[in-house]
This record gives sequence, C-alpha cells and structure tokens, in this order.
Amino acid sequence: MGEAPAASNYLYYFILMIIAYPMGVVLCGCLFYEKRHQDIAATYYGLLGLVLAGYFLYKHMQTDVVYGKEAIEIYHAKQAQEAAWQQSKEERRLKRSQEETSTP
Repeated sequence: MGEAPAASNYLYYFILMIIAYPMGVVLCGCLFYEKRHQDIAATYYGLLGLVLAGYFLYKHMQTDVVYGKEAIEIYHAKQAQEAAWQQSKEERRLKRSQEETSTP
C-alpha cells in the first residue's frame, strides 16, 4: 500500500518523554540544594510534563485519522463495488424470472 505506519512522530516523542521524565525529576532534585526550591522545580517540571504528554497524545490521535484514511477509502470502494455487483445480479435474476413468466 505504501502507507506510513500508524505510529506517528508524536507517539515516539511521548514514549521518549516517558523514558526521560524520571531522569528529569532526579535532575531537578540534584540541581537545587534547598528542599523548597526542589519542590518548586519538581512541580513546574511535572506540570510541563503533563502538558507535553497531553499535547503529544492529542497530536498523535489526529495523525492516526489521516493515516487510516486510505484504508477506509479502499474499504468503502470495495463495499460499493460489492453492492453494485449484488444489484446487477438481482436485476438479472428479476429479468430472467420476468422472461420465464412472459413466455407461453
């Protein structure tokens, strides 16, 4: 099909963030000596992580729709073709039955 995989770059960024987030929390604890500053830095870092995680997941879900669009169009085209074939088959059957009833 030549279609890109459903895993977008945003999903890769989200996974990278999940892996790197705990290291960043430890880094916040190492960079600041006072407990109050550590707590403030960890709070802001946590909020930033939450916002970024939400953004990456939202953008990933939007790109998923685009990547699946081609497959859905192929499915609908096959369904329309099948419906047309069934309709023509039914028309041929009706025509045959009308010819049989009209012949003496």
